Amino acid sequence: MRSRFDPWLILSLILLAGIGMLGTWNGINDLQDAETRLQLAACTAQVGYGLLSLIAIPGLLLGWRGLKTILRLWLVAISITGGLAPVAWGDASAGTGIAALILTFAIALAIIWVVRRAQVAP
Repeated sequence: MRSRFDPWLILSLILLAGIGMLGTWNGINDLQDAETRLQLAACTAQVGYGLLSLIAIPGLLLGWRGLKTILRLWLVAISITGGLAPVAWGDASAGTGIAALILTFAIALAIIWVVRRAQVAP
């Protein structure tokens, strides 16, 4: 039985809610400034990971079996955003974009690890 205070669950909810709200809000706001296809792709991926973060919250709380799939899609979307954003918006090189993608992927894996620690068994 899960105790009332689960620090992994609290941390997971804070991370998912924060990333979800910021990703969705900023992605939607950046869409109006997108001038290139690369910027549009980065915004779309950003809105995608934001919404997936928010969808993951009830999945975590209710023990959805599909949470693993949601987190995999989230990992892809947030990694794509991390790699595209510096190239699309900051005129960085492709090498910088790849390095940013790898770093974003590693950080996202750490967040998934936290969420999996808190996950209620289906």
